[in-house]
Amino acid sequence: MRSMKNFYILCMLMLLSFTGIAQKKNYALSIHGAGGFLLAHRSVMAHLPQQHTGALNFRLSFLGKDGKYWQQLMNQPTYGLDVHFTSLGNKNLLGKGIAGLYFVDVPLSKSLFYPSVYGGAGLAWVEKIYDVQHNPKNNAIGSHLNLAVRLGLNMNYEWEQTHLHFGFHVMHFSNGASKMPNLGVNLPYVQLGVSQFIGDAETEEYATFKALRKDVTHWRILGVYSRKDVYPLLQKVSSVYSLSAIRTKYKSKYWSYDLGVEFIANQAQAKMFPNRVIKQGELLQVGLYTAYVLSFDRLDLFAGLGGYVKNDLNIAGWLYQKVGARYHFNDKWAVQFAIKANFGKADYLEYGINYTFHEK
Repeated sequence: MRSMKNFYILCMLMLLSFTGIAQKKNYALSIHGAGGFLLAHRSVMAHLPQQHTGALNFRLSFLGKDGKYWQQLMNQPTYGLDVHFTSLGNKNLLGKGIAGLYFVDVPLSKSLFYPSVYGGAGLAWVEKIYDVQHNPKNNAIGSHLNLAVRLGLNMNYEWEQTHLHFGFHVMHFSNGASKMPNLGVNLPYVQLGVSQFIGDAETEEYATFKALRKDVTHWRILGVYSRKDVYPLLQKVSSVYSLSAIRTKYKSKYWSYDLGVEFIANQAQAKMFPNRVIKQGELLQVGLYTAYVLSFDRLDLFAGLGGYVKNDLNIAGWLYQKVGARYHFNDKWAVQFAIKANFGKADYLEYGINYTFHEK
């Protein structure tokens, strides 16, 4: 419980720090209430949903009026920090959850009554997790700290500086198979909210980070480290290493595509064959990979598909997918975070460092 309170304090400090930054910008303070349920997306989770879920979230939003290319392209979206408090549908086995997310809400039209698409990602804290002695029936989540992803569709009404919101959202908590069990927590819900915009900002035109990269090709190397847990439970968590060579072609100011080859040493595979000695050569996987990349100034969001050309143990099949984000510190260095999955089943989380060594 003390750790959950610490996570709550961290989320509120982040919100307050964003408020300090917002003093000279057009920004909004929002409050939203939501109701929904815990989705038992696997038959073995049918015992978990016991109550309806309720949620309350506080949001600090910036209005995209800085003249950046991606803001103009997306009808001046709002973006910022969302702190989300929710019950999880089973107070005895799951308890409550808190999430802090960075989000973008993109209007689909320019009018007083307009739809928008919401996407957010961050970290979440789950109060009650699997414990072999004290909570063995919680087969959904095995770690307190998790990744949080939230997607939604909103209908909004703009009345001067006040905006009213109605939407359908889905929240997902998962640790990316870093600690089993990891079936995940999915929370569909409807929400109502109100935002009050404060201040005004003049639009300025200037070259963005990605605008300077138009019509160029980059060659990058990517190093990744991860931790992966497998069944049976209570084993030691294994390490995953990978090294990739990637060619990135920027087709415009806001999108590009990646082509790459990656070499993966997934040590967790050996635990799937407890009665056999697995050599490192058998653990090595080689994959070919491509991804679509959408750029927001220094931030890239990407979704990709890969296939193995070497996959000796073939535990999860020959195809895999990735969804993630990459942040550029400068023209050379970037950090990357991604989820690698096999058709909806998490394989592991990727924590990576990119280095660009050639550009033309």
